[in-house]
Amino acid sequence: MKKIENKENITSSQFFVSLCPVRSSQFSLNFPNASVLNFAKISLNRFLRALTLSFLMKTIQSKERGTVVSYAFIDPRTTTLQDNALTISDPNNLLLYVFGESFDTKTVANDGQWHSCAVTWDSTDGEWVFYWDQQEKIRGNRAAGEHLLPGVLVVGQDQDDLGSAFSGIEAYSGHVAEMNLWDYAMSAAEVQRLSKECGLVGNVISWPELHQHASKGVVSEGIAEPCAGSAVSRDQQDDVLCHDASNSFETRARCSKRVSACSTSPCQNGQACVDNGDGSSQCQCGDSYEGRYCQYVCAKNPACEICLSSLCDVDDYVDECLTGRHNCSHICVNEHGSYKCSCPQGMFLSDDGVTCLDTSYCTDGPSTYLDGESWQRDCELCSCKRGVVDCSPIVCPSVTCQSGEVLSKKPAQCCPSCVDEPPKCTLLRNKTLTTFDGLSFTLSPQNEYTMFEDCYYGNFYGYVSYDKRKAIVRVYIHCLTATLYSNGRAVVGDRDVQLPHREDGILSLDVPEGGDAVQLRTHHGLVVTVHSNATVVTSLPDGLAGKTCGLCGNANGRARDDLTTRHHISAKTTDEFLVSWSLRPRKPKDKKHVAALCSKLPHPVAKNAIGKCKMIW
Repeated sequence: MKKIENKENITSSQFFVSLCPVRSSQFSLNFPNASVLNFAKISLNRFLRALTLSFLMKTIQSKERGTVVSYAFIDPRTTTLQDNALTISDPNNLLLYVFGESFDTKTVANDGQWHSCAVTWDSTDGEWVFYWDQQEKIRGNRAAGEHLLPGVLVVGQDQDDLGSAFSGIEAYSGHVAEMNLWDYAMSAAEVQRLSKECGLVGNVISWPELHQHASKGVVSEGIAEPCAGSAVSRDQQDDVLCHDASNSFETRARCSKRVSACSTSPCQNGQACVDNGDGSSQCQCGDSYEGRYCQYVCAKNPACEICLSSLCDVDDYVDECLTGRHNCSHICVNEHGSYKCSCPQGMFLSDDGVTCLDTSYCTDGPSTYLDGESWQRDCELCSCKRGVVDCSPIVCPSVTCQSGEVLSKKPAQCCPSCVDEPPKCTLLRNKTLTTFDGLSFTLSPQNEYTMFEDCYYGNFYGYVSYDKRKAIVRVYIHCLTATLYSNGRAVVGDRDVQLPHREDGILSLDVPEGGDAVQLRTHHGLVVTVHSNATVVTSLPDGLAGKTCGLCGNANGRARDDLTTRHHISAKTTDEFLVSWSLRPRKPKDKKHVAALCSKLPHPVAKNAIGKCKMIW
């Protein structure tokens, strides 16, 4: 329950009937067939603690369960539809629905004769009464302490959704007239008088209003037969006849408040009874009470908007649940100064405090799992526990490797395993490189070299260079570039990344044991480690023996062919080999010079010569 900051006296149109002249009620509505296109629909924007619904009807409908009238609303406390808040259906044997519960009235209505029908309900004790032709047929109790909330009244159709979702099997065919709705429960004597009169006006919904909201399929006909002989002049002092459309607004407004003589003490909760001086009496309700007999405990300030089930205190609070001023997904529970959300059975409240989740299943990304089901997500074991996904890291078993084996874990693996120790290419801080097959030579720190390359599948290649004493290794794999620095920096693409870092199972970057290096692992099994002392160690994945090239060689177990150039020929010297794998900048003037030398040659010869020059470049 939230405090209202605006202390001004609020006047809402929901508490007052229109001051405009009342249209003529001398007509009946004919629903010619049981079609979902035939209806009269009107919205109600009031909170009702009591009601009287009265109308005339005539029908011979027998095939369908025709619905004469239905009222539905969305309960803001639970955000659910109450589609049969007040419904009368099936002329074969009229059923009355009150707040979703059905009652057999044992009334046959499809005899082709005009009949009067009325229903009253009072939230004080939830008592409802059904009348047929001025006689009480059945009564009961339902929804004590509740409100009939703002919603939609439809004549001729049952609502499976608010004001819509009509069904042909439940559509009404027949006549309806003089349908009115009042905001208080009339007595049996008043209902008997009411059912005999025409031309009256309800103070919530009036019959002339419904005429304006009828669909095109509904036919407006002349005055109903029971109303043909209605009196022209009415006694304004009569408790029922004072609702006549010809009376002034003031007279009709006082009419709803009339009570029996003050001598009978009709007023409740100790409220005063006053004589109006015109032969009528009414209860004078204080700020804390409302209703014809002051029977409802209300807010002290009209800013509270509705009559609540308990007193607003002096700070003027309003029920957010009842007025829909909450964001609960299912059930709103009012509290003093606030509200809280709760959930129906089989659901639980999520951490946001407003959303209810189903405990029978869990959603993890695009997948759905039943309660109690388990699955693996990346390197975590997950289970569904009453709607909540619970995950924990996979615990890897302890592994001891044999001689000649090393512990290895690829990015796609969760736990390391023992593999044959792969061949290693080592580049020391003094620029001495030892190939996979054991051949050693020294690099020039001024150049950038192709250190290793997958010359068979083309899956990866790596370059090494130096910035003063800092070693830099660039590895290319699947359109990704990872750059490792001996100072511990790691870059993917053009952005620095924090370690550890993963790229969708393609590669991972981490700090190995010892903490003095940065290490790259690919899903193929390639491992490149750049140490803080500028030492670079590269190990190959399984299955690439004899299929690599670059400074590190081909890993075929024979050192004698390690000095193989980029052009797949044996170098005569180490310098020739190093120049072949050096990434020297190309000079545009050399290209122009070559083109000029070949300009006088036949085109096929020139093209062949230029191609060979490019290979040597």
